[in-house]
Amino acid sequence: MLKKLHFIINPVSGTDEPVLSYIAKAFKDTDIDWDVSVTKKEGDAKFFAQELLKSDVDAVCVYGGDGTVAHVAQALMHSNKPMIILPGGTANVMAKEILMPNNTVEALNLIKDDKLEEQTVDMGMCGDTPFLLRINIGFVADMTENADPKFKEMFGQLAYGVTAVQHIMQSPIQTYTITLDGVESQVEGAAVVIANVCNMGVAGMSFAPGAEIYDGKLDVFVMHRTDFGSVAKAIGNILRQQSSDDVYSHWKATDVKVKLNRKQSIVCDDFPVDIIDIHARIVPQALRLYVPKKQL
Repeated sequence: MLKKLHFIINPVSGTDEPVLSYIAKAFKDTDIDWDVSVTKKEGDAKFFAQELLKSDVDAVCVYGGDGTVAHVAQALMHSNKPMIILPGGTANVMAKEILMPNNTVEALNLIKDDKLEEQTVDMGMCGDTPFLLRINIGFVADMTENADPKFKEMFGQLAYGVTAVQHIMQSPIQTYTITLDGVESQVEGAAVVIANVCNMGVAGMSFAPGAEIYDGKLDVFVMHRTDFGSVAKAIGNILRQQSSDDVYSHWKATDVKVKLNRKQSIVCDDFPVDIIDIHARIVPQALRLYVPKKQL
């Protein structure tokens, strides 16, 4: 049973809701002791988490979007402090991946009622930078980086889809030199994704059905074509959770290198990266994470 918690809250990420009130009500008549740190600027979440490594808290709880969760994960990587992810932010892919309730009150009740269990999950490294979710290259990075903040606030995950439509048809096909566990090949495409987490920001919806966050592998995707028919087919197959091998290629590897023939957008866990050659590798069992207990 968790007895001492510390919440890191990003108050400007996602839906505006009284999360402090929810926390106070959830633990009012319990023996759970809790405290809160509120972020004001980028980097605060990672700093708070690093400071909590010196504390005696049982778990670090995060309320925010993908960027906030990623920063806390970076700080807690290879530590004895587990993380609990609450459903804040616009997408919060990791909360969807572990099937955390999409309702904040319901998620807090899982903590209160001791209905979470600890699991150790993988992370990745992009050069010297840890990542939890994925590295996006090409139009997928443009979709993440250029989504309108006001539109994200109003329509949530739909904002990324609208941005994708704006960019996908203009995306040039280029040649990527990809090395998977030492084997080099050249692949044509409009985008590359190197994923530790394949969830699309919708519970149960994945780029790669069956992919797990503790399988010791990175999933690598190359989108070959961006014409309307190919995109529609890819979307349809993803909705049915079927493969789309003729539209995009998918491999698994522990070590991935991607060489670009021109500079383009790269986003690593919601943060733009200014590099042209990518070297990513998996770090197995790098993060302690509380997930909902499986119902028997």
